[in-house]
This record gives sequence, structure tokens and C-alpha cells, in this order.
Amino acid sequence: MTKGRLETVTDEGSTILRVRPDGATKHAILDDGRTIALPRFAVVGVGDVVRRDQRGLYVSVRNGKVRVLPGYRRRLRVQIAGRTYPVTVKDIDEAGELEAYRRLGDLHYRSERGFGRKAALVVRASHPELPQILGYVEITTGFLMNKPRTRVLDAPFRDGSVGWSQWRSTEMETLTGLIARISRLVVHPELRGNGIGRVLVQEAARFARTRFHAGGLRPLFLELTADMTKFVPFAERAGMHYVGHTEGNLHRVGKDMEYLLRSKTLLTTPVSALRARGIMQAQRRYAATAALIESRDRLSQLVNNGTGQSEIIGSDDYSTFFGVLRLPKPTYLLGLTNAADRFVSARVARLGVRAIAQYEPSPVEPICSPIEIRDLELTYDSGVERTSRSNQVQEAFGIKPDHFQSLVLKAFSVALPPSTVTLVYGPSGSGKTTLLNLIAGASNEPLRRQGVLRMPVNTRVGRFEGLPSDRPLIEILGRQGDISGALYALNVAGLSDAKLYLRRFDELSNGQRYRAMLAALIDSDCNVWVADEFLSTLDALTAASVASNIVEHVKARKVTLLVGAPHFDAFLSVLAPDIVIRLISPWEHEVMTGRDFAQRWSTRPRAD
Repeated sequence: MTKGRLETVTDEGSTILRVRPDGATKHAILDDGRTIALPRFAVVGVGDVVRRDQRGLYVSVRNGKVRVLPGYRRRLRVQIAGRTYPVTVKDIDEAGELEAYRRLGDLHYRSERGFGRKAALVVRASHPELPQILGYVEITTGFLMNKPRTRVLDAPFRDGSVGWSQWRSTEMETLTGLIARISRLVVHPELRGNGIGRVLVQEAARFARTRFHAGGLRPLFLELTADMTKFVPFAERAGMHYVGHTEGNLHRVGKDMEYLLRSKTLLTTPVSALRARGIMQAQRRYAATAALIESRDRLSQLVNNGTGQSEIIGSDDYSTFFGVLRLPKPTYLLGLTNAADRFVSARVARLGVRAIAQYEPSPVEPICSPIEIRDLELTYDSGVERTSRSNQVQEAFGIKPDHFQSLVLKAFSVALPPSTVTLVYGPSGSGKTTLLNLIAGASNEPLRRQGVLRMPVNTRVGRFEGLPSDRPLIEILGRQGDISGALYALNVAGLSDAKLYLRRFDELSNGQRYRAMLAALIDSDCNVWVADEFLSTLDALTAASVASNIVEHVKARKVTLLVGAPHFDAFLSVLAPDIVIRLISPWEHEVMTGRDFAQRWSTRPRAD
């Protein structure tokens, strides 16, 4: 066996007779008995004729060449939490990449397997702060039917050797290979909200232009249909055009399943006989579900209902109907050549398709004046429990019998203007928590205060604090019962995973908990956000990522942010505070601008 040698293929071409997966690679057995090792998801299969040129291996299709070897590999740089990291987008050809791809796949909210040809690209990083695989995208064969796509393509079009005057049933059957589809896009859960999804869409388009083929055609269009795009506009940011919602099947699901039940062969035909046709496999699953529903006397209700409204399906039936009911979903299309993209853009304008209106949270009114603190003195009055041991301590150290005082802060003054970010730092016991609690109105301690604390009259304080854990996140967030607001807050906070919506707060990782707390504040109308021990339990990368997200929303909503932190190296550059308060002891404190502090911090002596 010749493994991976291009010279086994002649210029005239060699036909692939069999393909055998082998871990992160697969072996294509040629018609002359020799074998070529390929990346696991290289887009070739039985019957394809591979040829050799000066660049490597390719497959000839009706509208050009499709590159097979060398594998896809592109180096680029991505921004994560204010830092730039080199990454590589590539085919999977190593065992570690395949394992990471599978682990991330477990996080996807849809578990069913696709059909037709499939390619998979991963974003791989080598920096020690990052996971090995940041995310992946799968590109598969397009579905035969998609109503919004049909509307857009149903006009005269030509690009090179491919063209049509109308997009009707004949074109659908013979030219669907011109459509490649993004079937899955998964980003590492700790890195969502950093633009990696947009990068994956753009790389899927680059790959599909020269690396994908189906039905003897190289694609001219890339399609994406996903509910998530209602709330996370990564498709538009990658240059895709919204072309409408799929039809769904609510209006006909009962009649469809009644028809499938009459097609008894679907329930008796061996799965192996249906393996080559994904639509037939889906119909078999639907028919099996229809038989189960019929046995529960629920199918007749769907059929007689006519409209197929989902309200007749109670929560007890939901798991039975899951996978059969299909709600309308947003569809996006991108032309993979200049001619194809101009065509899509012109057709969208001609048809008057309007982009999905993204949810806009209610604006937050900034505080109307600075938070003013002048000559503040804070003292704890501590009572003493009367015991023989406490008596001995008091006698030895001269402490009054009934209580004693502990000075926390003395002669402290500062003004915090609206819409600014303030960092309070200092060693443990320096008064950070006491000061922040006082500003947040959350001090229940026996605290004596002298001096002035003047809060603006329109202050509404929100704290970064844990959420109730008796209900899923999606049930906690969303003012006035608005699910759109809940999903918006969770997504922009970096919790853009359907499975996370259904988790309770105590089931989240530390990084996810901070994002959930941020989501709660985004969902509120608070104009002062206070966080003590800010990000102190997170690793450096997650802390910087979460801080970047928080600051982005603080600036956008003109919120006043105060954070207390004993350590801040990981996120200082991202936080970029306007004001820094340094607390050393009750009588030692310093207030400086963020710019002065950054300069001082950058030139501080380093420990050997």
C-alpha cells in the first residue's frame, strides 16, 4: 500500500472504489488497488475520479476543479478578550483534533446526524492560554427543498458554464449541488462572544468555493438555516444575506404523518436500503413517530385541527412530537462568486426581504450626577461576648469590656462621574468590600459612618451576585415574561448555547456563572453595577474574556461600573478603568486616573 503519495495518481485520473475511515484520516482505495491517505473529512467518495496536477490532487466537476490535497490550512489572527492570537483553520487530520471535535459536538443542541457529503473545519490554536480547538464548522450537501432559497433563485442567472432561466423542480433535482450548507457551527463554550462564529462562517465560504462538491458540481452558494440567528447575528456579520424563513410544517404536520402511515413500506424497508437517501431516512423516522402518536389517539386531533397549531400539544406530549414538528427558521444565503453574490443581493432587494429585526433592550438612563464621597469615615462597632477567655484577652490588651471599635476608612473623598469604570484594589482587609457595600446600599453590618455619601437621585444599583437555582436560566431572565429579552441577555453575555438556557445557575462553571450574572444586569434597568471580588475565581483567559464582554455593555448602556479586586493583571488592559482607588490601610488611600495608574503599573519593578 502506498500511503499519501500523490504519484499513485496519474494525470488521467484514478477512480475511488472504496473509502475506509481510520481515525483522523481516511483511506481511499483506487481502481488500481493502491491507497491514498486523506484528511478524515476530505470531500471525496466512491466513484469520484481524482487527478494530479502541480499543486496536488483534485476532482474535476462540471464547473471547475475541486482541490483534495494538500489539505485545507489557513493561518489567521483572532481577537479574544482584547488580545490577538494566531490560529489555524484546517481539515481534521490528527487524533487530538478529531477527539476535540467530537467533544465539542456533544455541546451542540441538535444531535441528529446529517446526510450526504460532509466536510469539517476546526480552528486550532497553539497558545497555552487557549484550548487546542476553539470551534468547528461542518459543511454538508444542501437540502432539495428550501422555500426562501427557491424564491431567491427563481430568476435568470448565469455564472460561467452554469445557468438557468427559472428555478423549478428540474433545477432543484439537477442543480442542488450548487448549494453547500452549514449544518453545524460550534464554538468552545468559554470563548463565545469573541467573533469566532463569524470567522467560521467566512472560512466555510472559502472552503466551499474550492473544496466542496456534490452531484458533479462545485457550489456557487452557501446556505445557513438556524434558529440561533434570531438572537445572535453572526451570519450577517459574516456577509450572508437573510432570504426569509423556512415554511415549517405546523400547518400540515397531521396530514403529513397520516400520509406517511399509509406508506407502510417506510416502516418495513431496511435502514441499509435507505442509507443513501437522507430524506427517505427522515421520512422513516417521522413515520415511526406517527405510528407512536396514532397509538396514543393524538394523530386524529392533529389531522382534524387542520392548521396543525402546536397549542394542542401539551407538555406531556412534547417529547413524543420532538423532531417531527418543524417551526419556521431563518435562512441565509451567500454567493460564493462575485456573480452569485451580486445575484443574491439583487434578488433580496427585488423581493423586498427585510433583515430580521434584532431585539433591542430598553435604554438605561445614566445616573444624573456623580457619586460623591467626601471626608468619609467608617468604623465597625463590635460587641464582645462575655466569656472567661474574652475577659482574659480584654484585660491583657486593654480592650473595653462591652465593645470595641475597628476603623475601616478615614478621611476618604472621591467623585465618580456618570458612565465611568472604577477599579478599587488593595490587600485583604483594606476596606474594599465595605466601601462597595456602602455604595450599593447593601451594608447590614454595625457600621458607623461620618462624612458625606451622596448618590444621584435616579440611582438604580445592580450587583454581580448569584441567581436563584431552583429554575432554569431561561425562566429567571426576561422582564415581563419576555423570552426575547431573556435570550438576548444570555446571548450577548456569552451564553449562546441552547443547553445552557435550560440549566440552573448552580449547574454552571465559574465563567458561565459570571456571564449569567452579567445577563441578569443586562436584563435589568440598573444604571450602577457593583462587583466585589471581581473575576477572582477565574483563570486569566476567561477573566479577560468576561471582563471584555462586561466593559462592552457598560460602555454601550452608559452604566457606571465599580469593581473591587485584589488581583487584576489578567483583565486590567481590558477593563481600562477611568478611575482607580487604591486602599492600603484605613488612613492610607489614593485616587488616580486610569491613565496614570496604567502608566505606573507598566513601569513597576518586577520580581525576579
